[in-house]
Amino acid sequence: MQRSEIIDRVLQAPPEAYPAIDAAARGVTPARKPQPITIRQVAEILGVCIGTVRRMQTRGLITPRRFSKRLLRYERSEVEALLNNPQNH
Repeated sequence: MQRSEIIDRVLQAPPEAYPAIDAAARGVTPARKPQPITIRQVAEILGVCIGTVRRMQTRGLITPRRFSKRLLRYERSEVEALLNNPQNH
């Protein structure tokens, strides 16, 4: 895409798109909304059993967030990062 085409697209963008355009121009990725997932979902994403997820937690490879005494959730982005870096498991 040519510079003039990019400029035209930016000038035609609606005002609500300005923050995203500004962040992209600065090289800043927009903050993602946290996506808490269950231990079962973590196991499915990683292709392991729930016991393995618990062992990974014990080893410090993944950290759950505690919502109540018995309710733990894991951050999807942390699980995906672990999935993309296989040497950690």
